[in-house]
Amino acid sequence: MDKPEAISKEKIKKINKVIKDMVFTYKGPVSEYNNGEFQYQISISGQKHMISVGEYYNYLIMDVVIIDGSPMTTLFIKYLPYILGDYKTLNYLSREISEELQYFFGVEYVRVVYSDGKIKVSEEYQQKIDNTEPEQFHK
Repeated sequence: MDKPEAISKEKIKKINKVIKDMVFTYKGPVSEYNNGEFQYQISISGQKHMISVGEYYNYLIMDVVIIDGSPMTTLFIKYLPYILGDYKTLNYLSREISEELQYFFGVEYVRVVYSDGKIKVSEEYQQKIDNTEPEQFHK
């Protein structure tokens, strides 16, 4: 079982330069029973070789940072912060990120994993989360 050729650091650096200011929107599951919407930015922090169904593949290690979200998503993150590492959310988001990155790699599916195994939140958005109260939705 041979490992695939590594992606060069130069290529990763070039891709990050292109995507660094891009903002993407996710609309989909944020937990088992709830949908949400948030805006996020991505960067590639490295790569690792992993086995999937008996074959080695290159996986991009992604830093994903939520920079804003719908009022309901903000409330979910405040009271249910585990959703930032929820398997269903990460799985759906991985598909979206893969679609965004396939242009750079010329393949149909780009495999990604998350640094620290979860999505991060920007400092500014964290302040918004901290200041969000449920009463705001009943006005």
